[in-house]
Amino acid sequence: MAAPQYRVLVYDMTGAGFGPGNLIGEFATAKNVGWGDYLLDVPEAFFTLNQDDPAVATLRPYKDNAHIRIYRDSDLVWGGFLGEWDANETDAVFYGYGYLAALYLMISAWNVSYTNAQVNTIVSDAWTRAKTTLTSSLLAWVTTGTIEAPVTTSGGATPLVLP
Repeated sequence: MAAPQYRVLVYDMTGAGFGPGNLIGEFATAKNVGWGDYLLDVPEAFFTLNQDDPAVATLRPYKDNAHIRIYRDSDLVWGGFLGEWDANETDAVFYGYGYLAALYLMISAWNVSYTNAQVNTIVSDAWTRAKTTLTSSLLAWVTTGTIEAPVTTSGGATPLVLP
């Protein structure tokens, strides 16, 4: 079985509502490609390029202002925003944060309080704010799907309620 091939594609934010716009570059020379999804934190990804790779200078102006897509062979395995970058003795290290980070970091409306609210109510309110209220939302371009009420797995399908 052949080793998988990884490609990192980076797009600017010229699309509608801060969505992916023009392709900045396809970085097939990216090394140390990795990503993670976590239960209680935002998804993240990273990749490195040799410090002398011309692509490093190409990406520098797009810190916090670009989209990353990581492909394993032909499958999209991760998508999010380009975040900060760093360096070690040989490589430039680029970090990205999953699209969930934009919702996670979004400030709620003034004086909002949720008491004994189901999780889907809280998420729906935040999502509506991100899609229709905030003019500078990084999520304005994302298509809204179905927001379901998560339920417990023991004792029947009881909706999760936050105190």
